[in-house]
Amino acid sequence: MDEAPAGLNLKLAEGAGVVASASVLADLTGVSGPAFRDHDGLVLDRMQVHLVFWGKAWSAAASPSTDQVTAAVTRLLASGYMGGLAQYRGIGAAALQGTTSATSSDPPNPFTSQQVSHLLSQLIRDHAVPEPDEVEQLLYCVVMPSGVACQDSSVIGEHSYFWYWGFDLPFDPDVGKAYYAWVTNDGTLDGVTTILSHELVESASDPEGTGVMGDPGVCSAAGWCEIGDVCQGVTGSVAGVAVQAYWSQDAGHCVIPI
Repeated sequence: MDEAPAGLNLKLAEGAGVVASASVLADLTGVSGPAFRDHDGLVLDRMQVHLVFWGKAWSAAASPSTDQVTAAVTRLLASGYMGGLAQYRGIGAAALQGTTSATSSDPPNPFTSQQVSHLLSQLIRDHAVPEPDEVEQLLYCVVMPSGVACQDSSVIGEHSYFWYWGFDLPFDPDVGKAYYAWVTNDGTLDGVTTILSHELVESASDPEGTGVMGDPGVCSAAGWCEIGDVCQGVTGSVAGVAVQAYWSQDAGHCVIPI
């Protein structure tokens, strides 16, 4: 159990899905049988994305700016990029639910995933973002300021979830799971959206590590083996937005639907 603000407790998931800064994944050549299987766990088939820009740097002349990131994510979610996920239990289009600038504090540098979840728990408690049970299939996506790195320097993005419970007067008990992702920022819009696209498709297809996952041996890295992991380094552009490819079991290779 992680320490949390009074009235709200949270527990991080184990083995969260990550995107590494350099490929540490096995080549799919020679993998026999289906590379990825649906393990019947939760998928977010109509995901609602809420962007959170963490840090005072976002209130200055940030590059990229919050407006640029928001516009790019809006175009991406309106495009056909996530259309290839329909093969995985009919996952459909996602939408941008809203944005929040969390500029009253700065992320530690380096930071941990626990610190991201603590930020989100505080924002939930302060009603600065919607509560998870207020918006169906809500995904919080925290975008870091430029130059802020994860404590594990090999990781530049991650998605996971935490349990939360709280109580608001007069009678509003809240218990459930909060799904979230975070992405680092190399100072370029293309860098942010490439990592974010990876986390979006994996959050939709495997939000809890029980959904669409690779067979044993497909990924050599620790943690959840997901459809973005085996396509790192395969990038392109959709609606003018830089993205990463993801695995299509139907096609048998990495795809970037447009």
